[in-house]
Amino acid sequence: MNTDIMKRETFTAIVGQVKKSQDDFSRAIDILETAQKELGLVLGDYRAHILEHGISKEKCLEKIKGSAWGYLLHRSGVFEFCSIRQRDEINSQMEDEKNLPEFTLDNIQAWFESYAVNIDKLFEDSIKEIFDWLRPWKYDDYRTNNREIIGRKVIKTGMFENIWNGRMSLVYHRDKYVQAMDNVFHLMDGKGVAKYPGNLVTAIKEACQHGQMSCETEYFIVKWYKKGTMHMEFKRLDLLDKVNAKAGGLNLGADLFGKQEAMVKVG
Repeated sequence: MNTDIMKRETFTAIVGQVKKSQDDFSRAIDILETAQKELGLVLGDYRAHILEHGISKEKCLEKIKGSAWGYLLHRSGVFEFCSIRQRDEINSQMEDEKNLPEFTLDNIQAWFESYAVNIDKLFEDSIKEIFDWLRPWKYDDYRTNNREIIGRKVIKTGMFENIWNGRMSLVYHRDKYVQAMDNVFHLMDGKGVAKYPGNLVTAIKEACQHGQMSCETEYFIVKWYKKGTMHMEFKRLDLLDKVNAKAGGLNLGADLFGKQEAMVKVG
């Protein structure tokens, strides 16, 4: 994870500013409510109803708390090691702002420490998820695909759609799987997560914008067809072997991330 965000002095500064903003919002809301009540004593409640919508102090403070937790989550790099399912679970927790823990130094430290000690497990789950996604479904009849391991070439259906005049586009809800796969291979190679503009999703989108039907990155050769299928070839078979081995339960030890630097979010 990002070592910058893990420094306690960084926590302290953020918590202090968030607390100040919460206090400022709280005082501002009190001032508005008092002003409206005092105006009502002179003009009557109907004419003093200046605010079109009521302002809930509780909801405002909860929104600030949720935004603060979301910011730290983004900066920490936790998502980079999580599976798509895990990310969805975390996002669901973040949306429930009322039940989020208070934004304090102790709670922040405890939250991040709980993820730090489980970072290997988080990444292993991400590998397993991509392993399952790249293998064929039960009724997949493409001979290129291997049901036991991820082969050198893989065909995925329903990945592209025709948006206009023969121009293709990556299906919106599929891009998260492509990005997750790209992240796994980048991390396995010790290069941190896949980022714009060098990630596969960007390469695919740019190729589609130019009316092309294929693209290539450091790790993948990808072609797509009008019926929506995506044909993909892995260029780094050594990394593919590691993904297959790890997802199959073999212990790769220190080689899990390729290099120790891969544990640290770059930028």
